[in-house]
Amino acid sequence: MLSYQHSYHAGNHADVLKHWLLLECVHYLQRKSKPFDYIDTHSGSGMYSLDSSAARKTAESSAGVLKLLDSQGEFALERDSEVWQALESYTSSVSNDITNREYPGSPMLVKRLLRDGDKAWLYELHPQTILELRDTCEQRRMCYVKQEDGFKGLLSLLPNKSRRALVLIDPSYEIKSDYQKVVDVMTKAYQKMPQVTLLLWYPVVNADYVSQLVSA
Repeated sequence: MLSYQHSYHAGNHADVLKHWLLLECVHYLQRKSKPFDYIDTHSGSGMYSLDSSAARKTAESSAGVLKLLDSQGEFALERDSEVWQALESYTSSVSNDITNREYPGSPMLVKRLLRDGDKAWLYELHPQTILELRDTCEQRRMCYVKQEDGFKGLLSLLPNKSRRALVLIDPSYEIKSDYQKVVDVMTKAYQKMPQVTLLLWYPVVNADYVSQLVSA
């Protein structure tokens, strides 16, 4: 079993960027009334406590979402600009949780926006995390939680009925072969359904692995 636990990093600067973009993609898809499916291959928990021992140990949210909320009024942005509206959308999505010293993961952020007909497919393998994910996000006929390999799950779902799907691929990359595997899976997903919207998240840590991924 892999050791990565996102509770140490919830609400950090990377989460802010990832979730800001994710919410904008959901809003874009929802400009049309036709349903879509959200597929999260490595979901993590639905909600994270910012007062947990793991979160306190790294305190990464202090330089992430907490810093953003504290300084939002200082941004030199036109209030009617698209950037400001996107910022407002993100901060309003997390502000109540932050008040309760919690931070929502991507499954929870998307679940809250699902309309009638929209569906979420959430994959997670970690035995403790899957329990937390089921407790916070599972919902009959709308939000499906699966303790399965998310790569395989994604490919089994495509093409979906509506031919509209938003996919977030965000593995831990503890298994170094994942740098190549994500490329292979995305290629197969596109071949099965060219209309799919694929969001790939990867760490810019090891230059060799990142170069391999980008050039694949």
